[in-house]
Amino acid sequence: MTARYDIRAETNGWTVYDIRTGFAALINDVAQNGLPLEDADDLADLLNHLQSEQAYVSGH
Repeated sequence: MTARYDIRAETNGWTVYDIRTGFAALINDVAQNGLPLEDADDLADLLNHLQSEQAYVSGH
């Protein structure tokens, strides 16, 4: 499965964004931007894992 979330550098830190929309990922309606690199990378990995788990459960 292709990753849905990735990170990109911004002027105020790193943004976790939805590859499909290009917009920042929202967690509890809070845009995930201005993050330190390590936090953004970890969050993108987590969101991709959760997306993969959800797709697996939906497919079975």
